[in-house]
Amino acid sequence: QLSSGQRLSVPSDDPAAASRTLSLQRILAAKDQFKTNIQTDRSFLSTSESSLSSVGDALVQARQLLTAGIGNSTTTAGKQASATQAASLVQQVLSASNSQFRGRYLFSGSDGSQAPFTLRADGSVQYNGDAGSLPTQIDAGQYLSANVDGQTALSALSPTFGSDINPALALNSKLSDLYGGSGVAPQQIVVTLSSSGTPQTIDLSSARTMGDIKTQIENVLGT
Repeated sequence: QLSSGQRLSVPSDDPAAASRTLSLQRILAAKDQFKTNIQTDRSFLSTSESSLSSVGDALVQARQLLTAGIGNSTTTAGKQASATQAASLVQQVLSASNSQFRGRYLFSGSDGSQAPFTLRADGSVQYNGDAGSLPTQIDAGQYLSANVDGQTALSALSPTFGSDINPALALNSKLSDLYGGSGVAPQQIVVTLSSSGTPQTIDLSSARTMGDIKTQIENVLGT
């Protein structure tokens, strides 16, 4: 000890003290890792904020573009230029929404390995992620979500429909299934036959299917 300046040369010199030393070293190593985790999460969230800012800027430009195109004064060339600019804004939003940080996609939810958004052939955008989170340990027994998923940031998940959103029209088709599941609320209609010229009011408010509408019209018109 006098020559080396060290109280312990090997753990067997003082097993209890050696055990306490190793325990303290593990605690310090864990604290260092927690600090690294927090710094990484801050950078991750900062990158997410920057990407969302880019999305917001594109949406502002899109709103301005829409407002400028209202009315009949816009020429065909102007409309074509607006369409080109709108397509560019879509790509800007798509690119920002698919941003990465250290190889991990920001807005894909619990799986950061896949791009959350893809542009489909019909022009719609598909969300491939979920509403999950990526918890990070910031202290002993404490975890914090380190990401903002696509649903929270961009409302990427559509509501689940409980009915056929594109039904083939038939007599048994429900009116509540029409217009993509939004439904139709039938009301009164006025029908004038060319033979009589007299308008007939038909109350369709009780109809639930296309067949109900057909029956009610036939009952009033006598067809």
